[in-house]
Amino acid sequence: MRIVVVAALSMLALAGLALPLGAAPGALTLEAGARLLVIAPHPDDEMLASAGLVQRTLAGRGEVLLLFVTYGDGFAAALAGPPTAAAYLALGQRRRAEALHAARSLGGSSRLQVLGLGFPDGELGALVGPHAACSHPLRSRTTATSRSPYRDTAGAPYCGEALTAEIARMARKFRPTHVAFPDVLDTHADHSAVGRLSVVALAPLPAAITRLAYLIHFPGWPPDASDTEPAPGSRERPLPLPNALPPRDQPRVCLQLSDAELDGKARALAAYRSQQALIAPLMASFVRRSECFSVLSGARGVRQ
Repeated sequence: MRIVVVAALSMLALAGLALPLGAAPGALTLEAGARLLVIAPHPDDEMLASAGLVQRTLAGRGEVLLLFVTYGDGFAAALAGPPTAAAYLALGQRRRAEALHAARSLGGSSRLQVLGLGFPDGELGALVGPHAACSHPLRSRTTATSRSPYRDTAGAPYCGEALTAEIARMARKFRPTHVAFPDVLDTHADHSAVGRLSVVALAPLPAAITRLAYLIHFPGWPPDASDTEPAPGSRERPLPLPNALPPRDQPRVCLQLSDAELDGKARALAAYRSQQALIAPLMASFVRRSECFSVLSGARGVRQ
């Protein structure tokens, strides 16, 4: 596995620029009965990027699996007390509960699953570097563990090989028609790492699966993320991917959200009370009329 992961990550560095700058995005449509897997580095990323897509899938009698790589337990600013390992784990449990609440707010459908892997928040970048191999697992500086301590997870060791294998296992079991995961060019190290390992994990799956890369962190984007209050009418504006994001050879698609889907997205994000207290402007900036993605070609595997 180590050779496969390292070779695949090397190929990711060969990304090209084949799509003309300024190419108009296409419309993202879903057939009835779609199966959507959303891979999120932290609780709230899934709703920021794809709450509308989740709702559209469920409305079409489809199924959704929200897969959290971490429970967001390394966000020191959200701790309720001193930064002890126990406090970080308690934060992870709180954010897990918020994720379940956010999912239920979209209808509580039995066709929506929420699962976590329990990897170390804020340290995933090391899993595509010095801790790619499970012979050298990472020990979390916050939770003081070398494998997932959460009872609802598989207890995987903290290494890139294990994370890749877990994503691949979940994808094979769920059999998605669509997968949404972070863009490798996201400037948050956790997001970029999850994007890279997701591409590797999904490469053996059928090319017909629609692979959608989403963006959360990028310089100067969303344009109103630093505003203290949403600008009047901001919900009615689309949120296209930033012009500065290299198009590579990836076409872009956007889902246009209905009023009900916008309301649902705002409701789901409100469930993340720990994050609303700290990054409310950023969260509000994603409640917009469109959700946009870069589409990866499964036929090219890891060659983003």
